[in-house]
Amino acid sequence: MPASVAWIRYFSPFVSARLSVWKSMGKARLHELFAKLGVSLDQCRQKWDFVSPSTRSRVVEQLEMYSTEFGLENLQYKSFQRCVGFTKRASAADVVHSVAALLEAGDAGAFWGAYDALLGKDGDTLQRGVELGMRLQRATMAKAVSLIEKRSITSLKHFRYAYLGRSSSAASNSDDVFGQPLALTRLAHFLVEIHRQNSKWVGAKSKPLVLLAERAGDFLVVGVTCPGVAGEGKNYFGGSFKSAAEHSGARVSQSFFEGSVMEVERDDVHRFLESLHFTMDLK
Repeated sequence: MPASVAWIRYFSPFVSARLSVWKSMGKARLHELFAKLGVSLDQCRQKWDFVSPSTRSRVVEQLEMYSTEFGLENLQYKSFQRCVGFTKRASAADVVHSVAALLEAGDAGAFWGAYDALLGKDGDTLQRGVELGMRLQRATMAKAVSLIEKRSITSLKHFRYAYLGRSSSAASNSDDVFGQPLALTRLAHFLVEIHRQNSKWVGAKSKPLVLLAERAGDFLVVGVTCPGVAGEGKNYFGGSFKSAAEHSGARVSQSFFEGSVMEVERDDVHRFLESLHFTMDLK
C-alpha cells in the first residue's frame, strides 16, 4: 500500500492514469472509493504506518472488493519484504524505486548510495531513496499533466513527440530532473499509459512516443513504443535512432544501456528529429 492518500491520489501512475485524478471527475471517483472503504479523508492523509492496524486490514481486504468497479484491477500484488534493523520494512518495489531514484540524483555519490541501499544495510539511505522516488513521481505527474493540458504532444505519421524545456529555476550548471534517462523514460511510459486508459492512443491511433528534454548543451532523447502498434513488445528505437543520426549527420552520443536513449547536440536536434521520421518512413 502507498504511504498516504496523497501518494495514491496524485503520484501513483497506476491509479492516476486510470482515474485521471487531476480532473475533478477523477478526484471525485477517488473520494468515492475512499468512502466505500470507510476511510475518511483525514485518515487518508496520514502516512500508512500511522494508520491503525484495523483500518489497514479493512482497506486491504475491501480494495479487492471494489477495485474492479473503479477500473483498478490488480491494484494490489504480493511482494517480498526486507527488514532493515528492527523496525523498518521495505517491499521489493520500494527498494527498486529507491535505488533508481538514488541513481538519478546525479551527485558524485549516487552509485555507491544506490549500492548501499540495494545491500539493505543502510536503512537511512534506503529511506532517502524512497523520498527521492516520491518527489520524482510528483514531478512526473505534474509534467505529464502540463504536457497534456498545453497540448504539447505533436503527432506525425509514424510517432508522436514533445519537447521539454529546461526549468527557469534550474541552476546554470545542472540539468532538470528529466535530463536523466530513467526519469525521462518513466515520463514517456506514463504519458502512453494515460492516453491508452482514456482510449485515445489505441488501435489505429497507437503510435510510439519520443520525448526530447533540453539540457545545458544538448537534448536527451528517448523513444518508447505504444502497445497495439507493429512490433509490440520490442522497442525498435535503438536502430532507428542510430540510422537517423547517421543520415542527418547529427552529433550524438549513445552511451546508455538502452539503445532507445540518445544525447543529441542542441543545434542538431531538429535535423535529427526530421531524419528519424524519414528513417521510420522507409521501414
